[in-house]
Amino acid sequence: MPSTPWRTAVLDYARSCRIVRPLHRRAHLSAEDEARCRILGGSLMSWLQEEFPDIIRQQQAMRLRHADDPLPLVVITTEMAGLVAAAEIIGDSNEMVYLLPAEYDPWDGRHLDDVYAWHIEYWSIFHPVTSEEWGALATEDIDNLEHHNARWHLVGCRWGQQAGHEETHLWEWTGAEMTLLAPGYREVVY
Repeated sequence: MPSTPWRTAVLDYARSCRIVRPLHRRAHLSAEDEARCRILGGSLMSWLQEEFPDIIRQQQAMRLRHADDPLPLVVITTEMAGLVAAAEIIGDSNEMVYLLPAEYDPWDGRHLDDVYAWHIEYWSIFHPVTSEEWGALATEDIDNLEHHNARWHLVGCRWGQQAGHEETHLWEWTGAEMTLLAPGYREVVY
C-alpha cells in the first residue's frame, strides 16, 4: 500500500474512533485526569518544540530523493486526558492524528508501515505501578510513596527503522495533585 492511501486510512480511522468515543470536555475531567491533562499537554508541547523539528528535518532530507512523498503523518497515542490536551494544543489536523492505545494497537493497518516510512509515533500515557514493579520501588524508599498513589508516565517516539526512545517518569497522585518523584526513572533508546 502506498503512503497516500495508508495516510487516508489512518485519518478516516481516527475520525471514526472519535465518533465512537468522543473527546471528553475538559470541564468534565476528574481532578486526577485534569492534572494528567496538564502534564500530558506539557509533555506534548515540549516534544513538538524540542524533538519534533529535528525529526522533520531528517525526514525532509530523506525525502529529497522521493519528491512525491509527503512528510510522515504523526500518530499520537495517549489516554483521554492526553487527547483532550492534544486537541486543545493542535486542534484538527491532517498532519497529526490522536488515538487511544486501545484504538491504535489493534488496528489492522498499523503494521502496514513497520519501517515507519509513512508515520512518526509519539506516545504519552500514565499507568499504575504493577505489583511486581512496586516490589522494586519499595526497596528504593521513595518519600513514603504508597502503592495505590504511584503512577508511571511513559513518553516516547519512534520514526524511521532504527530511531526512537522512551522515558519513564514516576509520579505520585496525592489526591489533590500529581507530584513528580523520579524524572527519567528509566530511558530506553532503540
